[in-house]
Amino acid sequence: MRTLVLCFSLSIYAQTASVLSPKELLDASGAALDRGDYPAAIEQATAAAKAFERDGNSALLGEALNTAGAAYLYQGKYTEARPQFERALALARKSKDARTEIRLLNNVGNVDFFVGRYAAAFEAYQAAATRLRDVEAAPWHSQRKRQTLTNLGVLHLQLGQNRRALELFREVLALPAGDEPANERAQILTNLAVAYRRLGDPYKALDRYREAQRLLEGDPSAAASLYALHNIGVVQALDLGDLEAALQTFSKSLRLAEKSGNPRETAIEHIYLGETLLRMKRFGGARQEFAKALALNAGNSSQRWTALYGTGKAYELEGNSRVALEHHQQALQTIEALRDSLSVSSLKAEFLADKRDVYDAVILGLLRAQGKAAKPAEIFQHIEQGRARNLKESAVAGSSVDLSTVERCLPEDTALVEYCVSAERIIALWITRGGSRIVDAPLTANQRQMMETLAQALSSPSSAWKELAAAVSKAVLPAAWNLNAGGIRKLVIVPDGILHSIPFEVLQWDKQARVIERFDVSYLPSAQFIARAKPASGRQWPWQTQTAVFADPLPAAGLQGALFDNAPRLLRSAEEAQAIAEALPGAARLFLGPENLKRHLIEMNGDIPVLHFATHAAVDTTDSRRSRMQFTPESGDASSQYLFSNEVSRLALRKVELVTLAACDSERGHFVRGEGPDNLSRAFLGAGAAASVSSLWRVADRATEHLMAGFYRRLAKGETKASALRQAKLEFLHSGGKQESPYYWAAFVLTGDGHTPLAAVWRWWQIALAAVAGPLLLWLALRRWL
Repeated sequence: MRTLVLCFSLSIYAQTASVLSPKELLDASGAALDRGDYPAAIEQATAAAKAFERDGNSALLGEALNTAGAAYLYQGKYTEARPQFERALALARKSKDARTEIRLLNNVGNVDFFVGRYAAAFEAYQAAATRLRDVEAAPWHSQRKRQTLTNLGVLHLQLGQNRRALELFREVLALPAGDEPANERAQILTNLAVAYRRLGDPYKALDRYREAQRLLEGDPSAAASLYALHNIGVVQALDLGDLEAALQTFSKSLRLAEKSGNPRETAIEHIYLGETLLRMKRFGGARQEFAKALALNAGNSSQRWTALYGTGKAYELEGNSRVALEHHQQALQTIEALRDSLSVSSLKAEFLADKRDVYDAVILGLLRAQGKAAKPAEIFQHIEQGRARNLKESAVAGSSVDLSTVERCLPEDTALVEYCVSAERIIALWITRGGSRIVDAPLTANQRQMMETLAQALSSPSSAWKELAAAVSKAVLPAAWNLNAGGIRKLVIVPDGILHSIPFEVLQWDKQARVIERFDVSYLPSAQFIARAKPASGRQWPWQTQTAVFADPLPAAGLQGALFDNAPRLLRSAEEAQAIAEALPGAARLFLGPENLKRHLIEMNGDIPVLHFATHAAVDTTDSRRSRMQFTPESGDASSQYLFSNEVSRLALRKVELVTLAACDSERGHFVRGEGPDNLSRAFLGAGAAASVSSLWRVADRATEHLMAGFYRRLAKGETKASALRQAKLEFLHSGGKQESPYYWAAFVLTGDGHTPLAAVWRWWQIALAAVAGPLLLWLALRRWL
């Protein structure tokens, strides 16, 4: 599904006789905006605004500012757009122009929406809705209400609040149509269909898509009608399993694309048809459709790799593995060349080829073709290319590394195990300083089910986990039985697929011990992070702030509470914060209750080595951009209550050595194949933090307090992060009581650099001793010399 469209309404005044008049500039800027020439629109609107300001014409000044703001917004320049809209909004309020005020409130909200400040966007849209109630008799009321409710609906849709979005879109459709363009009504119907589909009602979704398509049949551009047909076909194929109907729909959309003369859209329709025929086991026909798509896209494009991969799948299903591998390798090469453009591909990963499938196909094809002669370096390269791309391509991650570099970076006592989990195979690369080895084993549906069941069983204090862990260990750790682990004391795990949900510490290493009893364990998003530069770790002075703790946020009241449910106070988290501050050396800053403010974190600029959050976290497993941490809201700032994951990614945390997220479920998130869980922990790593500790499931408060106390106590003694966490967990495992269950200790996992300690801190007694001993030693030296 393509990106949903938000509504922006811009009033353009009629031209005046004078060619160079400010009014003419305003009209020209509006025309430039309509044709997509945004630099020209900005230049002309800015010039007009200066003239209107000089002449004291506040009404037209507001129009010029709004036009400039819209041009900046369409360019994605949100920082530049906001002041234009806000200044125009102030003018509208001063002149009591309600119609313009409501329009500008929506545009301000749109800026916040696109940068992920959802609470602030909600407040702006709600302010527009409130203002609408004051002008219900105005002739333009329905137009502005339609715009406002649509924006609110899209916001709720973005936040996964689908039922509320459904109600809002229904309310929009019930408004008097007036002069509403057909394409705008069709867009509302499309949004409504999205909500129905997410709520599990594909039949109503299909009806709305069809209604939108009927409205758009006369659209001269054909693009909107083609979009509706796409979605009809997708619902038929995926939700209803009616491939014959989908084939007819995609054939119709192909004719529409060919009529439009757009080769890109035509190629996409051939690919949709090819995928449908592939699912119908009509392999020859599928290859023909993919070949037609390739003929229309001779250069590199997202359609090219999809068509190549589809062709490879057809050959594979026909039994021609050699030719299939050739096509899969070509598809992979195209993906690598198109890395920057994949995020805006118009093809839907849920229906068409997902790029991770291509990497899996190449890896499995090479293993089949080469057998025991398969080269670990080549397999490693493809596994790394197909995982953790968001972090790998961030500025802080550094450039990609090869297998020999990873081997050189590993200490003698450390092994890195990198996994690749496909539909039917589990591949493990066992990497040490002395060399590497591939272990390839089948993965049955029963084994995959046991892994999922184990992940669920661990999240409750149950004894059922033991048998499951033993069975899963045999599938997950086949390398352990035949590889020499002598001298290995530390394991670095790069998980994949379902393995992201399983803490390896609970698995059985051998008959005598679990993994946690043999090794310090840490995790990485990809193997290349083993070579990532560590933050500066010179010895700190005791008056320097070493730790910042955010705990016990206050709930909010008012409008924000209508967007997200308020969470209760975490009164015990204040005690946890005090204990952490006392355990670690160096100065500590505690931000508790009313002082637990988001701006304090932003103002730190990443200069404090240890960040600890004992707060509420809301994890969204559908869209990671909605995952957030709660802070105490500040009056007048709607965005201050939540820190969203995309805001975390923009922090500069290169000097941060450890981030602990004691919030529940902070290691969970939207699962992306090859990426793993796109969560708050990953966001902090992407911002530059060396390591993070986060939880896989909700843990009892008192158990969390005890585990964190043991963890920080050992960190203060100079233990490495992984060793400190392991020893804290072993206290639970060997307690002999109910807390030996992994439910109480296995949830917390350490991702990133686990095998270096925190920067050492001079103690006050050491400074005092040096102050006394220094002069004494100097006196003794001088006396001896004299």
